[in-house]
Amino acid sequence: MEYKKPWEVHEELTESRICEIGRLIHRVRWENLASEDDRDNAWSIGCRGYAWCMSEIQEMAGLEGYEWLAIVDPTLKFIFSIGGVNISFYKGEPGSPKKNIYRRAQAFPELRQSEIFTQDPTLSVNLIWTFAVETDFDGHTTNISFQGVTVDNVIIASHIVPIDDVVQEIIPEPPVFAEVEHNLPVEIEPIRPKVRIKEAEDTDKKVRKNE
Repeated sequence: MEYKKPWEVHEELTESRICEIGRLIHRVRWENLASEDDRDNAWSIGCRGYAWCMSEIQEMAGLEGYEWLAIVDPTLKFIFSIGGVNISFYKGEPGSPKKNIYRRAQAFPELRQSEIFTQDPTLSVNLIWTFAVETDFDGHTTNISFQGVTVDNVIIASHIVPIDDVVQEIIPEPPVFAEVEHNLPVEIEPIRPKVRIKEAEDTDKKVRKNE
């Protein structure tokens, strides 16, 4: 099924803004996994990844060039906005937001964007805008989509965020080492010691003294 693009539904939801946030989420989640140690488990990694994403979006909001980004609810419910359109994010498949996303929509009616905000007059439904983050078994992000979903889990608008090159941008190039040939004889120039013939000098002094 072919969906509408978010910017076809709301002019503030531009492709560049959507990709900016989506790629940030992917980068931060990768950095979070890279910091894993033996004390972690899936729960701690997931919670920390969510918190790191919250923190970076909060830091970005209001910066020069990001006036379109704002924070609506800074708590763990975490809702931010792009151009006044309220948005959340979750880990899971597109079109299947977790129940807490819908609970947020009930608690924050502004999370549901009604048709008066849309450019398409045929869309007479309330949409919940959210980023869906898909992962593999090890927690690595495999896909990020931005979607407008109805309360009945019907996707009206969707855009896949390109993320394949994001990790490459933050992984430094491995150092290049020169090839070294092993087990080859190495010629070592002997060190020539400086020798002072003290005995001869002392004998010469005695001869001159007796003259």
